[in-house]
This record gives sequence, structure tokens and C-alpha cells, in this order.
Amino acid sequence: MEHISVGISEFMRELEERRFSKWCEDNIDELEIKWAETGADRELDFDIEQMLQEEYDKYLESMLPKEKKV
Repeated sequence: MEHISVGISEFMRELEERRFSKWCEDNIDELEIKWAETGADRELDFDIEQMLQEEYDKYLESMLPKEKKV
């Protein structure tokens, strides 16, 4: 039964990697413009992989349902 669990975990990891790659492909032009306009891409410590991950995390967070304040 453990091998099924490992297989599912591997499948989910690969699925998330594909989603991330597709999101990057769909949004890279817009993000490159954003980074150029803000000067972020000219910083010495600019790391495109890290910036893509941060933007993707923001995207995922924006997709979560908002909690209603009572």
C-alpha cells in the first residue's frame, strides 16, 4: 500500500511542476515587463527562478477563497 502512496505523491509533484511551467509560459512576457519597469531585473541579486516562484505563490494565494469578515 505504501508504494501506491509514493506513486500518488510523485504524480502530484509532477502535476504541480507542469502547472507551474505552464503558468510561467503564459505569464513570462508580462512579468518581464513588470521587472523591467521596476528595475528589478537590473539588480545584482535578481534571480528569475525565485521571482517566478514568488509571483506564482501570489497567484495561488489570490485563487484561494477570501474569508468573509463578520
